[in-house]
Amino acid sequence: MLKKFALYCLLLTVCYCYAINLYSGTLIYDDRSVKSRDPQKRQRILTKVKLVSICKGKVVIEKDGGKRTIPLRRLREYYDKDIKGGDTADFDDNTANYTVQITSKPVVPRTGYKKDKKNHRRRISSSIKFAYTIIKQDKVHKTDRIRQPYFYLYIYISGADEYHNSNIRCFYSPKAAKIKCDGYNRAEIISAVKSFKRTIIHLNDEYTRRYMINTHRKIGAIGGEYQVEFTLKGIKSRRILAYHLEVWGKDDIVASDHWEETGIGLDKNWWIR
Repeated sequence: MLKKFALYCLLLTVCYCYAINLYSGTLIYDDRSVKSRDPQKRQRILTKVKLVSICKGKVVIEKDGGKRTIPLRRLREYYDKDIKGGDTADFDDNTANYTVQITSKPVVPRTGYKKDKKNHRRRISSSIKFAYTIIKQDKVHKTDRIRQPYFYLYIYISGADEYHNSNIRCFYSPKAAKIKCDGYNRAEIISAVKSFKRTIIHLNDEYTRRYMINTHRKIGAIGGEYQVEFTLKGIKSRRILAYHLEVWGKDDIVASDHWEETGIGLDKNWWIR
């Protein structure tokens, strides 16, 4: 039987901090980002949610291994079991919308191997780098907090190898953007993009620069620009003939980049197979 929290009891905890260790359930809350006076239009449902703590008028919730904070006054109901039907909408974490601009075309290596500078007889995986800037585009959310950009790179390489593997390879960055990469799967990408595990960063902040450099070895800050680097493991000595890059912002693709060797003649959307 579903057990509903008595909200007036929760309000008694506003001035105190309590640790809660509840199993996943269903949270119903008021989404103030929806510009409507109708409470039903603002109502949102999140399933498979844990209540972690209540402290000073805020509730910490956990979903998909990530945590978010929601004001206690926005909480309507909580059930200790999941209501059928799933989430009604994405959780509004008050992060801003933004676009990404690829500021320079990368140097594309000929193959997946390059010579080791310290030992010329040894071959190591080559890499490809993209420089980019982040541009906030949101008049609703005044914050400079954004969800970290997710990058997905598709590489088209020369003919199948001795194991008859596909001609297309997929890479992603950062690690939290992980997908199976066994073909283009938009649904899986969207799931990763909307996960609570996704890191929230602050624009125009020294912390962001340090976070990008120290936490993600493949991402570094260059003044107002950032750089993402993909190590092309698994391509080996096969030739690189084309690439397609997708950059996901808050909840959709905000930038893309494409290159194809002259005369290859690939299908328009070759990475979608």
